[in-house]
Amino acid sequence: MPWDLIEHEFVLRSEDTAGAPTETETMTPTWFPLSEIPFSQMPADDVVWYPPVLEQQRCLTGSFVFSARKMVKHVLQDVSEEQLRSRYPL
Repeated sequence: MPWDLIEHEFVLRSEDTAGAPTETETMTPTWFPLSEIPFSQMPADDVVWYPPVLEQQRCLTGSFVFSARKMVKHVLQDVSEEQLRSRYPL
């Protein structure tokens, strides 16, 4: 099966930040209450992993397969913070 897109993302949660978010070609920083995140305007995978990460503060690894901009398969796995740190040391 040919893949249309392969993407690797890291999302980090921080309680202590400095500076201001900066707009890029692919992202404009915008703040929303958790209950008002505009999933209909976002990539299809975001509705799958945002809620468990943001609302339940879970650590996840996973993969998403897209074909013609449609998500056709996804796999998510809970991992501990220690497992993530050992795989991706900062």
